[in-house]
Amino acid sequence: MTDYAAYLLSDFELRDDLQTVSVKNVVTSVVTSGIKAIGRQLNYREAMLGGEIGLEPTDQVFTLGAKTCTVLPHKGDTLTLANNTAYTILSVAILAFATNTVSYDVVCRGQL
Repeated sequence: MTDYAAYLLSDFELRDDLQTVSVKNVVTSVVTSGIKAIGRQLNYREAMLGGEIGLEPTDQVFTLGAKTCTVLPHKGDTLTLANNTAYTILSVAILAFATNTVSYDVVCRGQL
């Protein structure tokens, strides 16, 4: 692993706004817990452009740290916060440096 990739992985763990989430695979029903994540609302640009592809302004984006996310999240999986708030994953983007995965950005919609 390159020094920069190692720095990015370690830097993620030092953030103050981290929360712990779990991801349940839609196919196998296997739950992976203890994943460190950062959640945020869609920004204005994402909300405006997302309307064309079916995103809603209330959808959330979670950045999952690859160091604690030992599985690749998939569209349709369930992401659950520590307070049992559940979201359905709509899309997954991988942030990588060279051949090292640093994090996964997942766009999610709250479950009723």
